[in-house]
Amino acid sequence: MAGEMAGLSREFKGALRVARREMARSLLSIRSAVIFFLLFLLVVGGSYGIAEIYNAANLQTINAQVYRTPDTVLFLVSSYTALMVPIAAVVLSFDSLAFERSKGTMALMLVKPFQRESLALGKFLGALGAVSVHIVISSVVAIAVIAYFTGSSPSLFNSVFFIVMTILLAGSYIGITMAASVKAKQHGDAVMAGIAAWLVFTIFWLLLPMGVAFAMGWVYDVNDPTFLTFSNRADAFNPNGVYNLCLATSSGNGFLTLGVAPVFQALSALLWFFIPLVLFIIAFGRSEG
Repeated sequence: MAGEMAGLSREFKGALRVARREMARSLLSIRSAVIFFLLFLLVVGGSYGIAEIYNAANLQTINAQVYRTPDTVLFLVSSYTALMVPIAAVVLSFDSLAFERSKGTMALMLVKPFQRESLALGKFLGALGAVSVHIVISSVVAIAVIAYFTGSSPSLFNSVFFIVMTILLAGSYIGITMAASVKAKQHGDAVMAGIAAWLVFTIFWLLLPMGVAFAMGWVYDVNDPTFLTFSNRADAFNPNGVYNLCLATSSGNGFLTLGVAPVFQALSALLWFFIPLVLFIIAFGRSEG
């Protein structure tokens, strides 16, 4: 038992060393600075825009009064993070393995006293750490902007939950991209896989409920319970959709999640984080280079 614990401790420490190296490499790159600028501009600017819209004097309807809360403004900001965070995750992780191969350091890393799976975990954690730094800074400033322009701050729970869910979303795309990079022969193959996943889940997935509604003869109406239930359940198979469902529930807009219980939202979010990670670790552990 003591030997097994010592082995696990060695593997974990090895993964953390790789993670620190990978995180530093990502954060110090020029593309990291560009990604941070774009993410910060989009999220903080979006927070200001939404806060100002929901403060407008002409929004005096009952629905506007219900929606005009700091927590709901933060929820609406998720439309910007869901757009940009996956791109940031792909850009900062697509060449994690290719970098080591091109520099000739992969072979050296593989002879270190820990297993390939620990190296893969370290690579994932390093990329996730780099993206998380961008997410936390942008989110904290966005929350401060919301508090300033609405006169009150989102709750501490919703603020932390927003950041955690956004990091989980990034982890889903990092796992997908890194899993593709194991078999990628060129840098472009991995980044194209990540971008393809982003296109499917961000754009093409929106067409699925409309197509089914047309085929079934339903009325395409987001207020129709039948259509909304199907659309939400389809979103449970989409990391972006699950992200939206979870934040809608936490912000007090649970009526937008009709047909998907909170426990299933949480389960789906965790599965979307861990399944790509596990697939990446397994694929790298079985690869030869």
